[in-house]
Amino acid sequence: MMARRPRIDPLNPEASPLGTAIEVNDRQVLTMVESALRERRLALAWQPVVMARDPGRIGFYEGLMRVMDPSGRVIPARAFMPSIKSHALGREIDSSRRAFIARSSPPRHDPERTGGATSCA
Repeated sequence: MMARRPRIDPLNPEASPLGTAIEVNDRQVLTMVESALRERRLALAWQPVVMARDPGRIGFYEGLMRVMDPSGRVIPARAFMPSIKSHALGREIDSSRRAFIARSSPPRHDPERTGGATSCA
């Protein structure tokens, strides 16, 4: 009978090149987001949230942070959120979002089109 080979976890950086590449990418993402926060390359984007019972009506607007690279292009959240959500950077971005919201207001709304709400939480 042949001995079974030990199972290798492809995401373990100590066991595979793929795991190492993922770990390196995560570190680069953290560095990129840290520099964006330090250099204030952030913007608030108001996202309309529609009402489930009437998708043609906006219920309210949600304030979302956009992080930009040095050239001003928006970095998609999917590129960095998995890496920072459990890191202090995630809390820093949320604090920045709250500060931006406190200093601004959502888009003007038409009560006929919206559910009546004018701000986000």
